[in-house]
Amino acid sequence: MTSATLARDAAAAALLFAPGTALIVGGIPGAGKTTFLERTVRRGDARVLDSAEVRRQLRARLGRRFPYVLYRPFVHAIHLLRVWRALGEGTAVVVHDCATRGPLRRLMRRRAARAGRPVALLLLDVDPGVALLGQEVRGRRVRASAMRRHERRWARLVAGRPRRPAPALIAEGFADVRVLDRAAANAVVAVRFG
Repeated sequence: MTSATLARDAAAAALLFAPGTALIVGGIPGAGKTTFLERTVRRGDARVLDSAEVRRQLRARLGRRFPYVLYRPFVHAIHLLRVWRALGEGTAVVVHDCATRGPLRRLMRRRAARAGRPVALLLLDVDPGVALLGQEVRGRRVRASAMRRHERRWARLVAGRPRRPAPALIAEGFADVRVLDRAAANAVVAVRFG
């Protein structure tokens, strides 16, 4: 076994965060955030806030004939309200967010920090082509112009080889910032708080 294999196997067990951590899981649209959260966070270990859950609830009420584009703003508003409330509480919370909108990312960090909890950022770094395939699989594509904005902003968050958080992102004051490529994300079997 190579040292890279050993390091990968050691990381495969779990990602551990302090009790009460507010964990923001970011990535460009289609990076696999929802899939990662569904696979790694056990019910009861942390409250998971994913806009996909809000979308499913609204779709169930409105029906499939009502186009998503018409209620998308409500999905995002409800999701952000839920996030805002949860960040002010003390229990562990995992937030699904692209993390490419700097003002919102910093506002979430400050809100959680005011509640006396550590705030961590976990970035799922995938190639834009892989993310586009992920969007096709889920059946919802982001407009090309919006995707380009996400890609440009992402390039300012994660840089270098190996990929790591940019110095400006580190300076934002997160307790922990981790970058996982697709292979590393697939190797994670659990996200734990304790």
